[in-house]
Amino acid sequence: MKKFTLFCLLTVFSLSIFGQAYPSRDEIQNSTKRPQFLNQNLRSSKIIKRGMLSTSPYNKDVSGSTASAVGYYVPGTTMNVNFTLVVTSPDNEFGDMFELTFPTGITPTGVASDPFGNATTYGQDPEALIGVTGQTITWGDNDNSFGGIEPGTHNFFVELTIDAGLTGDQTVDYFLSGDGFGTPVDASGSFVISEAPTDPDIYVTNNTSSYYTNIPLSQSQAISFSAEVGNLSSDQTNAFDLVVSVPEDSWTESIAVPVPLVSGSPASLATTGTWTPSTIGTKNITFDASVTPDANTSNNIVTETIDITDTVYAREDWVPTTLLGYGAGNEGYMGQAFDINNNISLSSVTFSLNTPTMDDITRVDIFDDNGGVPGNLVATTGDIPISIGGPNDYTIPLTAPYDASPGRYYVMVFETSTMDALGLLATDAYFESNAVFLGVAAAWNPIEDYGYNITFLVRLNVGEPPACSAPSNLAVENRTQTSADLLWTENGGSANWNIEWGLEGFTQGAGTLISTSSNPYSLTGLAIGTTYDYYVQSDCGASQSDWVGPFSFTTICDAFTTIPYYEGFEAATLEADCWSSIDQDGDGNDWFISTTMPNNGSASVVSASWTSGEGAITPENYLISPAFDLTGYTGSSLFLN
Repeated sequence: MKKFTLFCLLTVFSLSIFGQAYPSRDEIQNSTKRPQFLNQNLRSSKIIKRGMLSTSPYNKDVSGSTASAVGYYVPGTTMNVNFTLVVTSPDNEFGDMFELTFPTGITPTGVASDPFGNATTYGQDPEALIGVTGQTITWGDNDNSFGGIEPGTHNFFVELTIDAGLTGDQTVDYFLSGDGFGTPVDASGSFVISEAPTDPDIYVTNNTSSYYTNIPLSQSQAISFSAEVGNLSSDQTNAFDLVVSVPEDSWTESIAVPVPLVSGSPASLATTGTWTPSTIGTKNITFDASVTPDANTSNNIVTETIDITDTVYAREDWVPTTLLGYGAGNEGYMGQAFDINNNISLSSVTFSLNTPTMDDITRVDIFDDNGGVPGNLVATTGDIPISIGGPNDYTIPLTAPYDASPGRYYVMVFETSTMDALGLLATDAYFESNAVFLGVAAAWNPIEDYGYNITFLVRLNVGEPPACSAPSNLAVENRTQTSADLLWTENGGSANWNIEWGLEGFTQGAGTLISTSSNPYSLTGLAIGTTYDYYVQSDCGASQSDWVGPFSFTTICDAFTTIPYYEGFEAATLEADCWSSIDQDGDGNDWFISTTMPNNGSASVVSASWTSGEGAITPENYLISPAFDLTGYTGSSLFLN
């Protein structure tokens, strides 16, 4: 009797696209068939609420916004003068055009710093400088469309040429246009810019001790300080004192800074000192810049408040589209990776929000690791409703406690516009001693998420490890027509296990029970070409773990004797058709049944050879046919279509 098995090494072109396509701006503006994209300001609401469509009017109200001069002018000079725009909006709307109009004698020539430079990251109507016309300098396009001037305080410098004979207070007019599809509510007014005093007058405009307002004591290391100091007088100041102090920790550093400050120009100072917190609690960091004499001492001090906590934080990388940030922006995940080095039980998730400004729905999903990226969903909170004006802090139980084995896990939060700062909380010393969090070292990079720099952290609440840990990674090796080796990973040190097996789809309790101390376990007496399920439970003596499974496998088919033979791969799996495959290079691009790329009929067998965003791949995959009994046949042929 002649038998043979056909081994095929084939490459079939397929297109693999992972992710989700999002509409362009024009699609959003013109769509009448996609109500989920009718949110009128994507940047103040980063995802559209699923199943919700608001019919409330959008006022686009920025009427409470104000502008002012921080610096003075010096007659007969061309100088950079500091201004501030404070954008306020009751409905969190943006402006799309801002302009300043100066009086005769003060001529704008350009900008030394763009107040809305970050707006270019939105990819929609960047508020770049349009230009200078006479006494007016303008940013934006005023088309009542998507604006980039977000609520908050914007500090910037304008280059001005001052007439030599100009004296006294001068009035500057400002105008801010709200964005929107209807008639926006604008802001306009005026403020005074004064002539610079002759005595020195320095001021602290900004400090950059830390981007974050919450810093873990165990991860603080040394916190570095720097400050931005400006000169409001008409003469250059060549040196000044800067004192940085943390009264709560009795820490002070005072240095003389030999930095020349020309009139109206600030200097970003290098690090002036480092401080390592000694206790948890609220800390007041004071920056005091002074010079003798000083025309005005009321603007010399800036105080920043930060909290030193016992919270342990996991951090995300800068770019949200790599590894940890899946689909940042509309309806995407943001999350953290962490490594567990002992068995641990996850029970609930705690997160904190800014006060919610809209009704929304989120959830927290936990994934295991699949070669450096999130793999299988292992636990979830289910949907979590968030209400306007609702609480800032939420503790949500998982739908079922999850016994995590050692390995890497990803905690992914379904992103909403109301999420801002979330943290990974170690509720006790047990958790800190059994988990290693990634990306926290010395770098505390902000996250660039659709144009927003935000702190995004996730925090977990954990319990004691289970008394008897469940096994994992069920698998089958060495399949024959009547046997197979069952194997798994033991996670708690048990040397005894219970196995329950039966035909595919059997109900637990109705299968065949086996107690064994063998891993792998050789299961014999099986039927040819038949699919089975099996479950495994660790037996710790005094207690048993949860059952894990089912894991399905199919015994090898008997040799085919009916010729001609045709296979259309219409079954759900290769094994059901008596075929098998080998992913020789282990790249995960194995042969599989596809119903999205049928050949003849409703399905075909395919193996990827190209991946979107990556290009061609060269997998080494073997597609293995069943055996054929060709006794009595001569001149047999094989056709592949």
